[in-house]
Amino acid sequence: MKIPEQIALWLQFNIYLITLDGYPPISFISGDNKTIMEPDVRWQLAVDTIDRCLVAGLMDVWNEGWMRENGLENSLALVNALAQHNPFDFEVPSDSAIYWIEPLLCSTDLCKYLVNKYELQKIEGHTICYPFMAEIEKVFEENAVGWRNAPLIDIRKD
Repeated sequence: MKIPEQIALWLQFNIYLITLDGYPPISFISGDNKTIMEPDVRWQLAVDTIDRCLVAGLMDVWNEGWMRENGLENSLALVNALAQHNPFDFEVPSDSAIYWIEPLLCSTDLCKYLVNKYELQKIEGHTICYPFMAEIEKVFEENAVGWRNAPLIDIRKD
């Protein structure tokens, strides 16, 4: 497995989570990931994870009307906006906050299929399903967004 285990566990949980409901991008910043404490690292991981999942067809943006209203042509435009707006440095309401809290990310049929195939709902919270993660890595690779230690889309650090 190329993805580090703590990140794989975090990713597995987040992929499962979006099959339950739509969640805003900020949900990829929060949560229990003790190995990623630096805000810039968490921000970069969230941007790259959202990008990977969107490109690979594991999730989609639920409220496309919101995207049009905010001048975002597609999911890549949303990911680029997330990379430009620091989720740890904004006040609500603000132009920066809207990108992190207003759009909803939801699972696709592929995502639901994989979660059901590997019965993630039956797996305890701190257990990695290695066959599931192998398939996720394969889906990422097939869509040219495989795991690497370099950013897919650089965040704008102030």
